[in-house]
Amino acid sequence: RIIKTDAGAVGPYDKLVIATGSVYSYFGHPQWMAVAKGPRSLQDARAIRTQLLTAFEHADSATDPAERDRLMTVIVVGGAPTGVEMAGSVAELARHALARDFRHIDPRRARILLVEAGPRLLASFPRSLADYAEKELTKLGVTVMLGQPVEDLTAEGAIVGGRMITAATMIWGAGIQAAPGVNMLGVPLERAGRIAVGADLSVPGLPGVYVVGDSALLLDERGQPFPALAQVAAQQGDYVGRSLVAQARGKPFPKPFRYHDRGNTAIVGRNAAVFDFG
Repeated sequence: RIIKTDAGAVGPYDKLVIATGSVYSYFGHPQWMAVAKGPRSLQDARAIRTQLLTAFEHADSATDPAERDRLMTVIVVGGAPTGVEMAGSVAELARHALARDFRHIDPRRARILLVEAGPRLLASFPRSLADYAEKELTKLGVTVMLGQPVEDLTAEGAIVGGRMITAATMIWGAGIQAAPGVNMLGVPLERAGRIAVGADLSVPGLPGVYVVGDSALLLDERGQPFPALAQVAAQQGDYVGRSLVAQARGKPFPKPFRYHDRGNTAIVGRNAAVFDFG
């Protein structure tokens, strides 16, 4: 019951809580990470913004029309909340914030593509909200491409539906998997790298070890995994915290984890949003 780190060993421990979160999943294509960043942190968001602005600056001085079109094309992969919000944000940036910043190009003519492999956007939301989000994105000038999985990503662009779409900026928001920290437990992992846990969020066969948040696989009363949302992780963390305090005080804590859905939202540009009240 020792944890080995690059700063030395920690332990021995009585209780261990794994809460290492998640990272983007590139579905078996780790090389795509180099050309399509995802907004998992403020640093990532700044890098994406810098890449986008740099492409527009190069487009302003480009003399080849094809190269200018490539530099002014943005591909967002994934129609979940991250992809929807990123497509809307890029459209707002191009059509409002940057509209008068260049001499030779009109950023409002930027080509922004939102590519989703499934039949609709926001699959975890009611259909009416997904349709509204698609309509609002279209009004912002985003081209929504449904039922078209990405086949390859390169520095030149994306292959979608068997054809190459050249683009200078590609943004990833298509899926996540558990962060590598769960690997150290040596227990089987499911397809997305998560660990199956019991109703008290403990790991079967490992006494005193718990997993919470995006690294935990726990099914609800319908047999569906709890979504990888901040509110789920926060509630699980609170539950395990109270459970450990009760154990330390020698008091029973028999109640299984119960999730209280407080709703889910996605922002679509500056003037629109969808909210599922759960």
